[in-house]
Amino acid sequence: MDYKALDLCKFDPGAIILNKKGANILGDPIRQPGSTMSTLLSSAATFTDKLRMLRLKLKLAGKSIDKIFSEPEITTTEYLKKKVSAEPS
Repeated sequence: MDYKALDLCKFDPGAIILNKKGANILGDPIRQPGSTMSTLLSSAATFTDKLRMLRLKLKLAGKSIDKIFSEPEITTTEYLKKKVSAEPS
């Protein structure tokens, strides 16, 4: 593959969430500590969901790529919904 012809570039870790009001950025404060405040203040997710995503990231960081991909596939949204329904009220 001719990587030079692809003119690849780096992206900051995280996600851009688009909605009717515009774009919100959720960074990855672990890999990019400078994004911590903007991620905490972002309206793209509740503070509780941000903590759940952090827990998921830390949980996955302790697994090998092979182990992660050998498990049933689930979206982040599905994971968060399951976590919410499993939490005590």
